[in-house]
Amino acid sequence: MRYDTGHAACWGKNTVGQLGTLTLVGLDAENQLTPLPIAPLQRTRSLAMGSGFALAAVQSGEVWGWGKNNVKAQLTVSVANETPTPVAALVAPELQGSVQVTAGGDSACIRTTAGVVRCWGDNASLQSGNNVASSYVAQPVTVPLAQPAIDVAMGETSACAVLGDGSVWCWGANASAQLGNNVQGGGNFGVPGLVYGTGWIAPGAAKGAACTTNEACGDDGNMCTVAVCKTGTCDHIWAPNGLGCNDGTPCTTGDTCQAGKCTGGAVANCDDQNPCTVDFCGFAGGECVHAPVAGGLTCAADKVCAQGQCVADTTQVGYRAVTTYAGGTCALKQNGSVWCWGANNFRQLGNSAVTTASEAMPVQVELPGKAIDIAGGVDNVCAVLDDGQAWCWGRNQGGQIGSGLAASKTPPTKPQKVFGLCNVRVIKPGAGFACALTADGFVWC
Repeated sequence: MRYDTGHAACWGKNTVGQLGTLTLVGLDAENQLTPLPIAPLQRTRSLAMGSGFALAAVQSGEVWGWGKNNVKAQLTVSVANETPTPVAALVAPELQGSVQVTAGGDSACIRTTAGVVRCWGDNASLQSGNNVASSYVAQPVTVPLAQPAIDVAMGETSACAVLGDGSVWCWGANASAQLGNNVQGGGNFGVPGLVYGTGWIAPGAAKGAACTTNEACGDDGNMCTVAVCKTGTCDHIWAPNGLGCNDGTPCTTGDTCQAGKCTGGAVANCDDQNPCTVDFCGFAGGECVHAPVAGGLTCAADKVCAQGQCVADTTQVGYRAVTTYAGGTCALKQNGSVWCWGANNFRQLGNSAVTTASEAMPVQVELPGKAIDIAGGVDNVCAVLDDGQAWCWGRNQGGQIGSGLAASKTPPTKPQKVFGLCNVRVIKPGAGFACALTADGFVWC
């Protein structure tokens, strides 16, 4: 838990020093029932908990860590063994400038002020995101993302990041289709791949990106090249010589592709500065013609072409936050809708119409309003809506949905309202339970 003052506190098990209370044995090593302050930490920006270890990013940009640090190097190579005392600046300079930490299983990632994502720890499923083949990564490695990230989340064996253009990219294990790349289960992916339907590869940035189909590869802005997916990587090849084109010179005729370039002669300036039209000189009288391009092409940020006009894209709204649960991922769009993909064995996708055990593409969660925050637990997910109400979905064997319904092995088919809570600011589900912070400063579990 992080206080408004920037101080932090932890509670629960302390068998490997994961509470950061300066000793391997807390007031009750197995069940510390009340929060204990972490003395060295001040001005904490972000907290994250993995399997027996914890991390904190502080205002200075340093990363502190404590708890388990076995052969998987959860606390990086700068810490020799498990430690109950928070250790500052785990590795320099790789972790300097951190504003966010995230952890899952025995792996962890940070996000810097520049939007760079770096990961380390367990790498059995290639969740370090740098295509490193070793079973663990002791020194943080940079994840190759096309743009700066605005959010990142590490799950048990996979991770995802939201980029500045609102697209979501994931890497690591895909056993439950948690990467959302339209590949139905199985395999590990060592580099980030675009989640199906969350955006397009930016023009000029497609070459070298991971892909499974030609359609996943973006246009490089050259109409004399063709985007193709070759052996899992996007590339651009020359279009056939003689193929008609527009060389970009206003109002030209007879332009053709030659060796991947468009050649032609200038006649007059017919450019109308509209990205959704093709401008050329008419055959009769030399008048300018402005022909609409195919609908659906990207013309600006969050905009597409429609009947020759650049309009708001109502089908592809960018994402702003991401979270994970065991075997799956959920992301929050700018418009307040929540979309999930991956494991659905406990109805974690939150959609009553989706009954399959897993889904490889994002599915919209059936929420009654706009969400402002989301958080994943082990087998369930929760969201805070803009009216202050909290809704949860997924496994309810321990009553962790909080709807007032009796605990049951059969999960509800769609999200349920958390009973009796209003003015919720933050909600965090865990393993069989959940807690929420309300506007009056109280924590409810």
